[in-house]
Amino acid sequence: ITFPIYTINAKLVGFGGRTIIGHNAKYINSPQTVLFNKSKLLYGYNIASSNIYKKKQIIVTEGYLDVIMLRQAGFDESVATLGTALTKEHIPLLRRGEPKVVIAYDGDNAGINAALKVSYMLSNEDIDGGVVIFGDGLDPADMVKDNKIEELDKIFSHPVSFIQFVIDTTIKQYNIN
Repeated sequence: ITFPIYTINAKLVGFGGRTIIGHNAKYINSPQTVLFNKSKLLYGYNIASSNIYKKKQIIVTEGYLDVIMLRQAGFDESVATLGTALTKEHIPLLRRGEPKVVIAYDGDNAGINAALKVSYMLSNEDIDGGVVIFGDGLDPADMVKDNKIEELDKIFSHPVSFIQFVIDTTIKQYNIN
């Protein structure tokens, strides 16, 4: 499955894809160029920006399909990183309109570790928001597919703050007894 990737000004700069079988990477993107820098782009931001400003919230997911499914369910402030973790280079986009940033990652080890790194970074940048981790092997797209829209709305309305997520995740890594 291939998805066009646009800048915030709606200029086509590359393509991304979700692999199905036979490839090690889950997502594949166009090669890095002067125009296509995946560390400065968020999938769907060009469409979501007005809703992000209006709702004062941005939901950052791990994948293109999460964004598409969330939009179908009315979460039109959703975006996704381009197969890479959220970086400091994304911060100017996240600050636009000063929204609450909700990191919505899968509950696997990769998702939890990425959310931990992002939580450190965003809390150090004084960005308001929190983390939502999906358990039981689910992701936002699965929740929409399973018609759990009200549950998603509650989850996105009450994320775990970045600092609390860091503390909780760190404590789980050690035997504090």
